[in-house]
Amino acid sequence: MICKWFKCDASSEMKEISGVTGASIDDVGSKILVQGTPAIIFGNYTGMPVFKEMGPLIMDHDVERDALDHLEKDILELQGRIESIELKETEPTFSTPMPILFQFNKHSNALTIIALHEGGSKEELFTIDASDIYPIVELDQMYKNLIHIRFNEKD
Repeated sequence: MICKWFKCDASSEMKEISGVTGASIDDVGSKILVQGTPAIIFGNYTGMPVFKEMGPLIMDHDVERDALDHLEKDILELQGRIESIELKETEPTFSTPMPILFQFNKHSNALTIIALHEGGSKEELFTIDASDIYPIVELDQMYKNLIHIRFNEKD
């Protein structure tokens, strides 16, 4: 089956989308359509393609409430895990993989990385002034729970 994916927004404008791996926050309120055409080894398929429509997509109310609660707080906390780390100027003083807590303070623009040790103890690894850096966040397409974060100095 050869599939083409389309997104139809509130104005009913349909746009083809590529690289579809799942819905995102940008898709809320839109309809998603897929067009499937059988893949034939010999010759060409002459029938009509099959269409399937989903939506409009809505956000889970619990997820929306949690997101809004986080945005209203002065400090945003996210738990994660450092699988590996590369530092330009120094070697890390900790081993990986390691469960961590990201804390972002909206008032000071500080991003603090805290190690979560067994037994519940916490250790601040480092704090970065986020006003001096530009974070690049990439979602690993093979492993949707793996995020790559790079910090570059602003130009």
